[in-house]
Amino acid sequence: MATKYRVIKIKGVASESFVVVGIDFAEHLIKSTSPAMSEAQLREHLHQAGASADQTDAWIAQARAYPG
Repeated sequence: MATKYRVIKIKGVASESFVVVGIDFAEHLIKSTSPAMSEAQLREHLHQAGASADQTDAWIAQARAYPG
């Protein structure tokens, strides 16, 4: 199975920060992580990776909604 990517919001920090995590669900392994990024940095990172504005908005909303 190919690596899937998820945007995770870092909890417990003063300013809102996100990381992108690459997960191989077949092997149950984290394959990669990005440095922590602000929302603006994350949007630029995802844009450069080819994500649409709608995809970016959805990933950020998902990260904010995750209760972890």
